[in-house]
Amino acid sequence: MFTQAMVGILALALVSGAIAAEPETGLLENGGFEMAKGTLPAAWRTIHPPGLARAPDFARAAKGAHTGEACASLSAHEATGYSSFTQIVDAPAGATLARLEGWIRVEAEAVKATLILIFFDPDRPETEKLLQTTGKLEAGTWKRVEIEAPVPAGATKWMVRCGIQGAGSASFDDISLTASKEKLDLVPATPAVGRGRYFLVPRADKGDCWVELSIPFPFEMQTPLALRVKSDP
Repeated sequence: MFTQAMVGILALALVSGAIAAEPETGLLENGGFEMAKGTLPAAWRTIHPPGLARAPDFARAAKGAHTGEACASLSAHEATGYSSFTQIVDAPAGATLARLEGWIRVEAEAVKATLILIFFDPDRPETEKLLQTTGKLEAGTWKRVEIEAPVPAGATKWMVRCGIQGAGSASFDDISLTASKEKLDLVPATPAVGRGRYFLVPRADKGDCWVELSIPFPFEMQTPLALRVKSDP
């Protein structure tokens, strides 16, 4: 469905100009995990690395939700690989900007729980682009995380993964995927060190101007790196 090779790089820059376009809603089915299919959330697949000595425990938890009556619960027992609740949707026609947001609660601060957004075309692996949430999660507390990115050309599918890198336990709730059709003013940028091309999106920010670069690596055995660089206007 998608390759394990190094995926592309996307970047965001919050500089100026507020978003005015109204986003689409409801791209994900059962984003609040309220509907069940047996012991699991309906509409979500469970994915984990093959060959594990003990498979992860996936469940729809009927207590401790962020909102509503249920959330998704995942406990991974191996120190390797990325295990997740996964859902794939068709790319909305004309979409230029995607936003993935949701809530995560970890049972220990060392747990590497994240949301991942992947743009891809099953017939064209070169179109694959990946972004992943970053930031420290406090044990026992729900935290809101988000990803916002320009939609790359050629991607016909969007994949959402709610999961854990390595071992640990986490819960996920109120996952939302929306798309905007606004015209984006992409600014090309070239890093002083490293390889690759970046496209920065001018955005409104009430504080200092900043640029966030999400640099993903293969799913297995590695964790994506995110850098935030502040500069003078």
